[in-house]
Amino acid sequence: MNIVGKILVFLNFLMAIIASLLVVSSVAVRTPWKEANRALQEENKVIRAQRETNAHSMVSIVSDYKQKQLELEQSLQKLKDTEVQMQAQKVDYENQIANLNNLAIGKDRSLQEAVKSNERLQQEIVVLNTTVKDRESTLVTLEGDIKKYRIEAVNYEQLAKARQTQNELLLEQNQEITRRLKRLEAGDSPEVKTVRDPNSPNPPSGQVNGRIELVDAKDTTLVQISLGTDQGVHKNHTLDVYRLRPEAKYLGMIRIVESYNHKSVARLVSSDNPAFRPQLKQDDLVTSKITK
Repeated sequence: MNIVGKILVFLNFLMAIIASLLVVSSVAVRTPWKEANRALQEENKVIRAQRETNAHSMVSIVSDYKQKQLELEQSLQKLKDTEVQMQAQKVDYENQIANLNNLAIGKDRSLQEAVKSNERLQQEIVVLNTTVKDRESTLVTLEGDIKKYRIEAVNYEQLAKARQTQNELLLEQNQEITRRLKRLEAGDSPEVKTVRDPNSPNPPSGQVNGRIELVDAKDTTLVQISLGTDQGVHKNHTLDVYRLRPEAKYLGMIRIVESYNHKSVARLVSSDNPAFRPQLKQDDLVTSKITK
């Protein structure tokens, strides 16, 4: 083999080595790119997933924002309404305060007037107390005079009633005398009787029994009894009065001064000695004739 052949063989060997190095180099370089590409693809997937997640989150955030914004607007509207109401209430309270102040002023004036009126009334009371004391003294004096005049009136009334009874009896006697005189003038000669004594007994024709129902508080000699014209008791008849308890006692005689259907008014016949005049009471018994 010549030198040219050796050089060619060496060159072929050198080219082979260079080609091997290039292949090795190419393989070595090509392997990291694939891994990087894979990593980038995986990272791209992660980024896409995050983007989708972020998109969903963004939609939720936007929805929440709109809801919060709506709630905020509603709250602002409520706040405005509340401010309007508070303003109206403030005006109302101010009016009420003004009215109360005016009322307080009126009350103060009324109180001052009441105090002045009270002072005037106190002065009037002092004057009235003085007047009342004077009138009480006058009334005491007048009451004493009234009692005296009342006693005198009762005495005069009793005297007038006694005179009335006597006048009625005298009138009856006068009528009886007139009738007798007429009979005498007519030719009759009845036996002339002595004029009847006003205090003489004149009982009813029949037997009657009753009781005292009332005794006059002012004139205890004047009584109301349970007998009247239905029982044959008439004016000027006399009845005996007696009491059985606590012991049997004769009280005297009463004369009828007024007679009605079921009752009569009678008066105790005066006694010569007023000290022994009996005290008549309710439920004392009366009779036309006391029997054993």
